[in-house]
Amino acid sequence: METIIKNINELQPSQVYLSAKKLKKLKKYFDSVNLEKIEPLPIKKIGDNVFLTDGHTRAYLLDKKGREKIKVYYDEDDLDWLQYMVCVNWAKKAGINKISDLKDKIIDHSSYKKRWIAKCEKMHQNIKNDIFNFVKIEQINNPDKKSEICYNIIDNLDNWFGKEDTNQKYSRGVREDFFLSAQIGDIPIGFISVKDHNQFTSEVYVLGILKEFHKKGIGERLIKIASNRLSEEEPCLYMVKVLDEKCE
Repeated sequence: METIIKNINELQPSQVYLSAKKLKKLKKYFDSVNLEKIEPLPIKKIGDNVFLTDGHTRAYLLDKKGREKIKVYYDEDDLDWLQYMVCVNWAKKAGINKISDLKDKIIDHSSYKKRWIAKCEKMHQNIKNDIFNFVKIEQINNPDKKSEICYNIIDNLDNWFGKEDTNQKYSRGVREDFFLSAQIGDIPIGFISVKDHNQFTSEVYVLGILKEFHKKGIGERLIKIASNRLSEEEPCLYMVKVLDEKCE
């Protein structure tokens, strides 16, 4: 576990509430120890989102004590990151973009269990039943938005893309094409771009899913929706091109 230093205001919370009971208990501990001995907090980077995966109460107290820089480490546990991104989206929707934004979200522990723990448990069950309760497929028409989504996602897929000139090429190439975005709230996690060559032939130009959400059926859903649109327009040929593994 490599410890690094991050600006606390650059870390997106993945909680909407704090427990007053836990905060009070932990504050006593913080008041009695050297803050340099506080264990580093776990964070995760998914796409452009760098967020806390745990330790929100500790982060809040460190912020209250004026710590602008804190010790963190990248969480490498095999967790359900889709659930975390739902929580990140909830936090953003609630206007919680940094740890100090939780100052008005401190509630008694009974309310914390009802309003946060129970909400997360229900979300977990809904995702278990069908992830598309939270992953929405949306058609994007704005060329700048298409380019932004495309670039931000493939730039995080080093094993498949990763070269700046290639990323720029794709982000320019999707601007005028049919484009679908897979999103958790307003957070894009995948996309597909389809290029229509003529009235008879269309091609999947580029498809990308952030690696934390692979093998969940998102790419399949994107292709299915894109194919349904093409079927309605009756093209004769729908192409998906892939590179040979020898290609670099």
